[in-house]
Amino acid sequence: MLSIKNKLSSFSTLRKIRFLSTAVLLISVVLHFFNPTYEGPIPAPSDKQNNAYISPLSRYIYWRNPVWTLENGDSESSPQESNLLLFENGTQLGPAHSTHSDIRSKGTGAYSHWGGALYFSSSDNTDPRANGRTYTIKVSLGLRWWITLLSFVSGGILAFSYLPFLMRYSFFRISILNFTFFLGLIIIVCAAGEIYLRMVKGIKNSSTLLETVPQIGNIYTPNSTVHWTNYTDFSVTEQVNSLGFVDREPPVSKKQPNEVRIAFIGDSFVESLQVHNNQKSHVILEKWLNSKNSKYKFTAAAYGYSGTGQVNQLPYYDFFAKEFRPDYVVLVIVSNDFSDNCPVHVALRNGWDPEHNPRPTVQKDPDGKFFILEPQLDYAGYLLPASTTTPATTLFAKIRKGLFKYSMLYKYVSISLQLNYHLNIGIFSGEYANDNIIGQRLNFLKQNKKYHDLVKDEDGVDLMNLDYQFDKKDMSPLTIDGIARTDFAISEWKHRAEADGFKLVALLSHSTSMYCQKDSLIRERFVQIFDKYRIQHFDQCDTILNSGHLPSEANFSHDGHWNTQGHIWAAETLFPYFEDAIR
Repeated sequence: MLSIKNKLSSFSTLRKIRFLSTAVLLISVVLHFFNPTYEGPIPAPSDKQNNAYISPLSRYIYWRNPVWTLENGDSESSPQESNLLLFENGTQLGPAHSTHSDIRSKGTGAYSHWGGALYFSSSDNTDPRANGRTYTIKVSLGLRWWITLLSFVSGGILAFSYLPFLMRYSFFRISILNFTFFLGLIIIVCAAGEIYLRMVKGIKNSSTLLETVPQIGNIYTPNSTVHWTNYTDFSVTEQVNSLGFVDREPPVSKKQPNEVRIAFIGDSFVESLQVHNNQKSHVILEKWLNSKNSKYKFTAAAYGYSGTGQVNQLPYYDFFAKEFRPDYVVLVIVSNDFSDNCPVHVALRNGWDPEHNPRPTVQKDPDGKFFILEPQLDYAGYLLPASTTTPATTLFAKIRKGLFKYSMLYKYVSISLQLNYHLNIGIFSGEYANDNIIGQRLNFLKQNKKYHDLVKDEDGVDLMNLDYQFDKKDMSPLTIDGIARTDFAISEWKHRAEADGFKLVALLSHSTSMYCQKDSLIRERFVQIFDKYRIQHFDQCDTILNSGHLPSEANFSHDGHWNTQGHIWAAETLFPYFEDAIR
């Protein structure tokens, strides 16, 4: 009788465990489908740095909600992560995602949700602790980590509770033992792969610290560190110099009588995050020229930033390279320069309003004459309405998002599969890109009378073919406009060369001719502009093809930028010109 009671008691306890585990598992899983937001006041700032005030958001919300906590703020690896909105007496402040140096120095409503803290400024730089205004936020909340852990623990307990029953049968016993063995093996292999990628191969998440500077536009935070990788072809860590460019430190000594200085100016091909500084074309050219002659000393420096055209690059000379006192300025030309000089094309690509761009732009006055508009630091308040991604909402999507953000192995494998098999990266990251984002921005511009005639014939344009509109024989009004603005930008470079006494040279990268296509109209249209202003130009494709190599050997397999060989061919293209110039 006692044995039967013990069995009933044991069985009753087991049923209770199963019931409780099932209930906890269901509740925790259901909670993952909710996406609440916090709308309310912020805690009093705990610290002050010039115009910046620091509010400890995470701790404030943590002690007021037992289940939900703040979603991730911005970080070096994800500088646009947060969706937090900040309000002053009900009026939205901004721009969001501002650099901390901008918040400290400029203020005027700029803010950043960084980590678990809010770095912010008032609209007029008064002290938010004493100006009598109310500061509130609206931000997404996420489940606390222990809720997710609880779902896995309860699921494990539930599964373990059935284990004695299943182990009575040899089939299940063998299957469970095999599953346990292979699961352990997979965990060991994944852990080894994670350690290898992080410590042996040295792959780090891409990260950059950027600043938007008045009159200049975008540069890197001076003296910061940049990590850049595509997780397959390259993983590079480099130092940003004191000017804000990824290059060696510029010379501080006065220019010597026998010194020849060369400034390379351009976009991501000059920035060249894919290779180390000593592998870049200007450094290679400097080394070759110094080894071939003893009469002159050559010094080369690079001023490049991704996604810029010739008009955006003018301040790189005016505020930086001019002090370098170059004898030669080399403009490095690429396939997307026409597009980057056209503010409407930039609006389609980046979502920046054509007249509110964080970089200098070519604009037209009421008389139809071109002029250069300085960077608009309030550009974030004029963004074109379109969502760039579909956020992760389901539990499975959030797990993928977390793995993609924190696991180097998962991200490495995901991006390798995406690049090799042309898969949608959202399959792995949990957040899908908006495939129709160009169409949404285009429709918005069509409704504006100022831009309607320019964009009315642009249907069918997407991110993949945006730059190639300038390679078509039949030009649309927008293409003609982009070429005209590029012509104006080049004329500005010519004026500077004449005023300051340097020789202006253009290097046409192999991407300018769509990777050395003989009938490339982008190359031909650039050559026409350079010939018009009597600017000497050199084509990298001549060097590549004369060497008997394929153009694809100049760039990475999964990235169109120059690899080390591409930089060597770029230097080789320019070397004869400079060698002849000093004779």
